Amino acid sequence: MDAEVISAGILREVVEGGAISMYEVRDRIGTGTAHLLHESMRLKNISSKVEVLDDESASALRKFCLTYYDVRAIILDLVLKLDMMRHLDYLPRYKQQMISLEVMKLYAPLAHAVGTNILSLELEDLSFQYLFPYSYLFVDTWLRSHETGSKLSDRRIQGAAASITEI
Repeated sequence: MDAEVISAGILREVVEGGAISMYEVRDRIGTGTAHLLHESMRLKNISSKVEVLDDESASALRKFCLTYYDVRAIILDLVLKLDMMRHLDYLPRYKQQMISLEVMKLYAPLAHAVGTNILSLELEDLSFQYLFPYSYLFVDTWLRSHETGSKLSDRRIQGAAASITEI
């Protein structure tokens, strides 16, 4: 990413908080950064444009984003969504699931369409973890057991079962 995208990513929270205006960003930093900030702010609540986030409306929103928004602003928004997903532990369970469903339906496929497969995979993984915690733990345990080719001991299985009951 270039300097405009990095500066827009840093300044987005500052502009949202009202500490600095878009006009000040344009005058002090540049029009390119101000444009990316504006595009990023428009993308922030893109999912609120539809009432029901089903597969058809999510696909239409992804096509809309790819057509009408700067790709750099889309990638910036995806990175900010990833940061938010990494810190969902402090929200109530229903909020975690609402955000995760939105990310799974809209943002992970959008990341794949833009060509940022690493972002897409991590967004899907984090969404799956919050939407289906028991299944995620089961799959994660199974993958870890087959990763080294060794079998799980009874103690590790009991530890996984104990952590499931804590969730």
